[in-house]
Amino acid sequence: MAINNNSSENVEIMSQTLRAMSHPNRIIIINLLSKCKRLSVGDISEKTGFAQPLVSHHVLDMHSKGLLSLERDGRNAYYSLKDVRIMKILKIASDIESA
Repeated sequence: MAINNNSSENVEIMSQTLRAMSHPNRIIIINLLSKCKRLSVGDISEKTGFAQPLVSHHVLDMHSKGLLSLERDGRNAYYSLKDVRIMKILKIASDIESA
C-alpha cells in the first residue's frame, strides 16, 4: 500500500490521528456522533453511561487533535465529527479484525 505523501510530517499527522481515536471509549463516542451528528458532553455521557469528566477529557483531546468540531450555543458546547471519513477508518479496522 502506498501513502500519497510519505513526508515525515504527514506520517506524524497520520500517527497522531490514529492515536487520538484508538481508545475504546473514543471509538464509542465517534460512533455515537456519527449517528447523532451533534451532542453535548452531557448528552454523550447520558447515552454512553460514561462519567461526564471522562467524556469531557476524551472529546477535548479529540477536538485538540482535529477529529471533532466544537460549536458553542450560549453556555452549551456541542461536539460533532469534523470529517465523516473517520468512519471509513473505523470500518476498515473492523473489516481487518473480522478477516
